[in-house]
Amino acid sequence: MGFADYCRQAAASFAALPRTETLRLVSHHDADGISAAAIMVSALLRDNRRYALTIVPQLRRELIEQFAKEQHQVFVFCDLGSGQIEDIRELLADRQVYILDHHELQARPEGIWQVNPHCFGIDGGKEISGAGVAYLFARDLSAQNKDLAVIAIIGALGDIQEDKGFTGLNKAILADAVATGTMEVQQGLRFFGAQTRPLHKLLEYSMDYYIPGVSGNESGAIQFLTELGIDLRKGSG
Repeated sequence: MGFADYCRQAAASFAALPRTETLRLVSHHDADGISAAAIMVSALLRDNRRYALTIVPQLRRELIEQFAKEQHQVFVFCDLGSGQIEDIRELLADRQVYILDHHELQARPEGIWQVNPHCFGIDGGKEISGAGVAYLFARDLSAQNKDLAVIAIIGALGDIQEDKGFTGLNKAILADAVATGTMEVQQGLRFFGAQTRPLHKLLEYSMDYYIPGVSGNESGAIQFLTELGIDLRKGSG
């Protein structure tokens, strides 16, 4: 069985859960984890399911112990969980657990749906993010969720998985985003803050396009633009 088949089976198991159950959703607090949570929340709302969401910086044993005291019977962990799966298995043994993660595995215990590319030889560090895993799971729940691919790409960008384009599953997810019309791909210069920073600051902070005497040098960047006839005071830079 491959990753795609396993993800479909996990989604089918999830879809069979009664809608009367309030699901416990836990996700990581970085850009990828928040994107993963956004995808799952959208999918749950579309499926008329109730949920309680918590965003956490880390999934420590003490936190799992707190979750175990709650009445929720179904837990979904996004962008975390694989590294804490032994604690999850022990403390949430009587609950239904789904882990949508892309980090390195701690173990593969039975009784837990662990949707993780590393289980199938796929590099979760480069080829797919936590939001990407959440997206594939949501897409398997309903084709309607295909328009959430754009959020998965945001998660991948947040985890710095893009390097002159995407590879692996990220590339396929990007194709979904383009196909749904929610994202457009264009070639351009890679400048962080291109929409908010003045031009001389873009040049100063640019490491992808290193210019001797300009990169890392604000006065050098200003002088460089001035010599090109660009007057920063007039807003042309």
